[in-house]
Amino acid sequence: MKDWDGKDAYHSSFFAQRYGITEKQIDTSNSTQLVSRQYVKCNLYVNANIPGQYYVELYFTETPVYQTKGYSMEAKYNVTVVNNKISSLELISQQSVSKK
Repeated sequence: MKDWDGKDAYHSSFFAQRYGITEKQIDTSNSTQLVSRQYVKCNLYVNANIPGQYYVELYFTETPVYQTKGYSMEAKYNVTVVNNKISSLELISQQSVSKK
């Protein structure tokens, strides 16, 4: 396991900002509500068999605007990098997680 951070890697906070882990809108049964997202950490796993393929675990906190306390979330992605650019980003799963 390696944190996706450092001088030779993309910064995980950039990843979070680049792919919208700052705010989002969710649909409820009768309205749309704004939810704030705050980056916590990111883990990166390199696929040793296929150059440029990564598995990413992204952890963040979501807080609905009408609440003061948020809840922890985990999102898992498959990421492919070609010529130092992200060429594909596949969301595998996203779920709330209990705080440890």
